[in-house]
Amino acid sequence: MFEVVKDAIPQEKQKEMMDDLSKGIFSFRHLKEQLQGVLNMGSMGQIMSMIPGFGSNLITKGKEKESAEKIKRYLYMLDSMTNDELDSKKPLVPSRIERIGRGSGT
Repeated sequence: MFEVVKDAIPQEKQKEMMDDLSKGIFSFRHLKEQLQGVLNMGSMGQIMSMIPGFGSNLITKGKEKESAEKIKRYLYMLDSMTNDELDSKKPLVPSRIERIGRGSGT
């Protein structure tokens, strides 16, 4: 599993994220990078099978596709955000949240 994670998330990004997390910083940009890393690791069934005690049959094929689609929808929403919003420098007001939803097609 460590090899898969190492391949999915570049080493410099891992260090940067750990530094930010140790300072209590977690932004939408971090979330986006994590979700992209999960998708790069393979199917949800493959990921679950790498965790001791879980099997690849824990998630059915239909649910596996559904999970991946949900992650992609979150990524579409994050793609519709500005850099300030991704970095949590600008608060998300209800009208902007609505616009992000419409702009991302979700």
